[in-house]
Amino acid sequence: MAYTVITSDDSIPIEVNFKVSAGPGAGKTHWLINHIKRVISKSRRLGTGRKIACITYTNIGVETIKSRLSYSHEKVYVGTIHNFLFENVVKYYLSFIADEEGFCLDKMKVIDDEMLSGYRIVKGIGEAVSQKYLDQAHWNKAITNCRWHLDNTGLVFKPDRPYPATSKFRASIKQEAYTIYKKKLWARGIMTYDDILYFAYKIIINYPLVLEVLRATYPYLFIDEFQDSTPLQVDILKRIAQSSTIIGVIGDKAQSIYGFAGADPHLFDGFVIGGRLEEYNIESNRRSTDEIIDLLNAIRKDIIQEGILHQHGAKPIVYVGDRIKAFEMAKRTLGHNEELNFLSFRNDAANSMREQYDNQLLQENLLSSFDDSDDNRVNTIIVCIKAIEYSRQGLFKDAFRQTSKLDLTAEQSVSVIKKFLKDYDDFKECSLSAYIEYINSKFAGVIKVARLKAGNAKNFYDSHSYMQVAMEVGTFEKHVLYETIHKAKGDEFDNVFVGIDKKEKGKGKGKELDFLLNPDILSSEEQRVYYVAISRAKKRLFIQYPKFSDKEMAALERLPIDVIKID
Repeated sequence: MAYTVITSDDSIPIEVNFKVSAGPGAGKTHWLINHIKRVISKSRRLGTGRKIACITYTNIGVETIKSRLSYSHEKVYVGTIHNFLFENVVKYYLSFIADEEGFCLDKMKVIDDEMLSGYRIVKGIGEAVSQKYLDQAHWNKAITNCRWHLDNTGLVFKPDRPYPATSKFRASIKQEAYTIYKKKLWARGIMTYDDILYFAYKIIINYPLVLEVLRATYPYLFIDEFQDSTPLQVDILKRIAQSSTIIGVIGDKAQSIYGFAGADPHLFDGFVIGGRLEEYNIESNRRSTDEIIDLLNAIRKDIIQEGILHQHGAKPIVYVGDRIKAFEMAKRTLGHNEELNFLSFRNDAANSMREQYDNQLLQENLLSSFDDSDDNRVNTIIVCIKAIEYSRQGLFKDAFRQTSKLDLTAEQSVSVIKKFLKDYDDFKECSLSAYIEYINSKFAGVIKVARLKAGNAKNFYDSHSYMQVAMEVGTFEKHVLYETIHKAKGDEFDNVFVGIDKKEKGKGKGKELDFLLNPDILSSEEQRVYYVAISRAKKRLFIQYPKFSDKEMAALERLPIDVIKID
């Protein structure tokens, strides 16, 4: 189908179904916000009680759209697909099917699958399906990695592919087991986010009147980041928009990186709806410097983006060698006051980098400033302060990683952090000497800090405050941020450092660099993940990999980048 090229500032008719394709930094959200505002100002179908539904797939996307809508927000429902369906379908109509599904409405609560312990819930399933030889951990992992799929037979709860047993167990989990698992949850009133899709689908299939209510409430339905949709989600959205409701989808198939969650980028390419559907492409980039755009264009062949800001900067840098050294070089290149966002494919790589670099840098700076020869005392104080400040930011996993350095049990860590937060106002303005006394008095037998004697160390602790050290911790957190690429999707940063995780063995070994050396991002989700990562950068982009062969180095040098080898 032919498409029309537009810019992110162009307008289109408000009463037609549309599909907008746009690459990273093209201004998709900017365009969508403006389109929503035009609909609000010009539509004759938005009256009292009627709204525009705007669906996106990440909490970052939701907050971004809400903040940019400002005064227009009251006429727009903005939320994830799960929130939309729960608030508008499941919450009001689940009673229609609760009895036949065995769902306890009186105890209804929504919980993320990952938050379920699993062990208690799945206990006894093995015996029920004659697979009692499988261990509990195996059951738990298999079940919590499943989701609802729509196929020719209807809705089926299963993994994306049959979950195999480990080398120890040569059998797959029986389908019956998944049904038993769900029934156990529902009998307790527990609904996962994925279950919201199941119940919403069952309700609208069996009670078409609910669809009429949705259409009457939402005459316009816009879906951002449509490439992240699953077949089940698309089916539901299409049913809502089959009549009277105008539907618009915005996305980029090259940024589809949730295949592990059932997303299918082909759904965006193949999206059709009854009636007129207009297709538009935005081919500009309003985010990045021309140098970063040059690299994006070099590895993506289906579109060529043009930078409309015409901002020049340095070429992207590829560091060859140690990650920590590369990161330090990037930080020095930027200067002390510039933020640098570290992105990695795996969560453990992001956490490891946080631990290694932050601790090294923070310790170096604080230890050098502490006039104290007792390293154990200094380290204990810094660990406690970091745990407190991380907790106050809601970074509890990071806080617990700190308290674990004090050899505390999980229960002790929780208790200590709760006490720190409760007493925060009592010590935040105190000297470090007073803070040491606080720790020793409140956590005797749990945390021990060597008491101070007269001398340089005592003078230092008397003259410096808790808050001075806490601000130092905050400074490092402010200027170095660590995330997985999947969490960063939909966001943008001035400066990005992408650490490429080298596979030591197994499937895909040696393919990590293909997004640079043998780009085919439309066919490879792993390549698309790294494409998303580098496209987050506005001003500076740094990429690190431990080692390149001579052949790979030669290929790198043909790209619009600078290559720096670290000794």
